[in-house]
Amino acid sequence: MEKAKTYIKPLKGEDSEYVIKVVCEHPEWYGETKMTDFPHCHFYGVYDEDDNLLGFFAFAFWKDCNQVILCCVYVKEEHRQKGIFNKMVKFFKDKCSDYTILSIGARDENKLANEIYNKKFKFSHHDMFSYGNWYIIRDSR
Repeated sequence: MEKAKTYIKPLKGEDSEYVIKVVCEHPEWYGETKMTDFPHCHFYGVYDEDDNLLGFFAFAFWKDCNQVILCCVYVKEEHRQKGIFNKMVKFFKDKCSDYTILSIGARDENKLANEIYNKKFKFSHHDMFSYGNWYIIRDSR
């Protein structure tokens, strides 16, 4: 597949409603959430050359254990398999290089995410409280 020409920047305000809709309407991916559940998250958008939103993701910082979580990952279906997820992960690793642990999680119902993460990252554990699996992107302890 052709790789998309994209760039990443903080999520544009006008794209916030779309992000809220996707996150809140998909509990099978993100759990039963509302956007007030993400006060410490920093959202980013992946945009094409015409400034159209192709996907989004967020960072959740856990400073007490020097960990950052890549969360709320989403790529619009028509833009999948074009390297966008890999670009998100690289951006995440570059931006969070000062943190010891970088991780990502996927709910049990999110079969696609679990399949991808299991191939790309090291499985850490299953969490019975969040009903999902956790994977280590980087652990520099």
